[in-house]
Amino acid sequence: MKHVIFLLPGHGRIPCGGFKVVYEYANRLIGSCSVEIAYLSELPYTSKFRSFFRYYFYYNRFRSKWFKLDDRIRISWINRVGCNTFPVDSIIIATSWETCEKAAILSNSQKIYLIQGDEASFDSVVNNNQVDKVGKTIVDEAFTKVVISSFLYNMLLDNYKIKSQILFNGVDHNVFCVTNNIESRAPNSIILMYHVLKSKGADVGISALKSLKERGFNLNVIMFGAYPKPLDLPDWITYFYKPSTLTLSKLYNSNSIFISTSFTEGWGLTVVEAMCCGCANLVTNISGYSDFAFDQKTAVLYEAGNVRDLEQKLILLIQNDNLRINVAKTASEYVLRYDWDLSTNNFKNILQL
Repeated sequence: MKHVIFLLPGHGRIPCGGFKVVYEYANRLIGSCSVEIAYLSELPYTSKFRSFFRYYFYYNRFRSKWFKLDDRIRISWINRVGCNTFPVDSIIIATSWETCEKAAILSNSQKIYLIQGDEASFDSVVNNNQVDKVGKTIVDEAFTKVVISSFLYNMLLDNYKIKSQILFNGVDHNVFCVTNNIESRAPNSIILMYHVLKSKGADVGISALKSLKERGFNLNVIMFGAYPKPLDLPDWITYFYKPSTLTLSKLYNSNSIFISTSFTEGWGLTVVEAMCCGCANLVTNISGYSDFAFDQKTAVLYEAGNVRDLEQKLILLIQNDNLRINVAKTASEYVLRYDWDLSTNNFKNILQL
């Protein structure tokens, strides 16, 4: 039986989409192969002391608390990757540029680089002057490049002349599905996600909602996130901290409109999950959403960062019942194509399992 090793950067204690995707594949691949998740404590922008502390503190103690991993999955913490760190016949899957850089030293014949975003634009990369290193990992011919969207496929081809394989993310349709009639939902019920990163644009969404509230619009707003409730969040916005997947599905189903405020995304897991649950999605016009967000059909698009445009499009969705309901219904049917079983089978073919 083949052995597959996912390399993750750090512990991922805070829920995030990239780690969730890896965990989903790990759970679903087990049985077809043995699976290991290796957390790397030594990262390019962390001190040696901090890296060693991470390794010492988490070694044999860490297992994700926010995602239930199959007990058969082996968990390991690696302080420093060396030539003999992993068996040479194992399949190495780097899940970020940092892990790809560390895995370059390995002589394993099958190495995959799973690319889930435009990493060169990430705040941590730009702020730590690591953009050139991202480019070097992408052009490393020892790795087969696997991307999660058409946007990333085209980005690698246009910017680096690198061909890749597209592996769309999946959704658990047993959890994320329409359970509350779309037509019966209150038009002014709105849900959106909070994130501390500026690139997620949460402040844009909050600003637009505040403006409409001040103009007399009656809004019922829910916000959720993996981070504690912001101290300056208005009292009329109900906040859910680290909701479970079941709770999140119920929240989507209790609202008419989901707002995405991101400036960049590799794909958009929360957007697709909201579509599955029957929300009319009001999303930024970014390339990462181009596989499923078609303006006036499966979503309503607005200019990223443009508060005024967001306000106008939100008013349009609230007041135009036909548009809102048709967008929600069309999207909920369209995204049925994104299924974890299908994605896992496609991944098995890539891994030759």
